[in-house]
Amino acid sequence: MRYRTPDGADVVARAHSSSDHARFAVGQPVGLRYDPYDPTWIAVDGLPTGSAATGVAAVVLGVVAVLLLVAWVV
Repeated sequence: MRYRTPDGADVVARAHSSSDHARFAVGQPVGLRYDPYDPTWIAVDGLPTGSAATGVAAVVLGVVAVLLLVAWVV
């Protein structure tokens, strides 16, 4: 993906997402988040990032652990 930062720097980067980009048409404008200290790290708005998937997995595992603990105590 190519984009230009607000200060005018042209950047080529690969999105850090865990989903298929096929839902977007070539040339279609998309929302973009990037790290100003590392502009090659980008995330396309509307696509889950690896960190979001990791957070969801952690919550699910936490709930399962609590349910198993309750079932073991009872």
